[in-house]
Amino acid sequence: MNRHKFEAFLKEFPFLQQVLELQLSRTFRENSYAFKAYDHATVTSVTVQRIDENWLRTTLVDFCHNGSAGETVQWQDLWAVLPDGSIERVPVKHKYSFSSNYAHTKSENRDGEPIIEAMEGFEQAVAFVMVERDTDNWRGQYDAYDHRKVVIYKASRRTSVAAEIEKARRQAEHEVAIELEQVLDDSVCPCCGQPLEKEGKPQRPRKEEEPVNFGASFREMLEQSLKDDAD
Repeated sequence: MNRHKFEAFLKEFPFLQQVLELQLSRTFRENSYAFKAYDHATVTSVTVQRIDENWLRTTLVDFCHNGSAGETVQWQDLWAVLPDGSIERVPVKHKYSFSSNYAHTKSENRDGEPIIEAMEGFEQAVAFVMVERDTDNWRGQYDAYDHRKVVIYKASRRTSVAAEIEKARRQAEHEVAIELEQVLDDSVCPCCGQPLEKEGKPQRPRKEEEPVNFGASFREMLEQSLKDDAD
């Protein structure tokens, strides 16, 4: 990354340096012998994005597949910047996946949860910082890469972190209420939304029938029938 741009981000967001130092201290994430510091030479990009409902409903990942010839790794850590200037790691439940080419290695997979599920206690945060590593590096691979990205998330001037969290929670509650209503409503099928008959089966659309002219006399109807046969 461009050194001057990296230094400009550190100047604009003083908390960023502390976040990167805390990230580096997580030794199980970074090999201390191979990786010494987060700086302009090792960080691929720093960007700023807005906190919104879509982001709060995303699930972070923790993926690793390795072997004697290399590794494919992707993980994301989230940090909260609190009003007093302190930094805390947000305990997000990642979508976890591990596999290996090494013999007798057991694969593991666990479901994750949206970011909003871990937001309790962080409603007053002034910003969030996500540090991400994305690498695909195998022996003989000509297009190998190792990216370390930093994304700073802030609320827009017209809202706040707490407001965006509350908005996402209300939307989730609304969706649950709709699903529950579909299940409890006996008049519609919960699967397809079609109207139900008394037996609980979706009604089939009835074929429209031509109206019968009940005002016509029997003689007129008979004459019409004979005329149709003659034609």
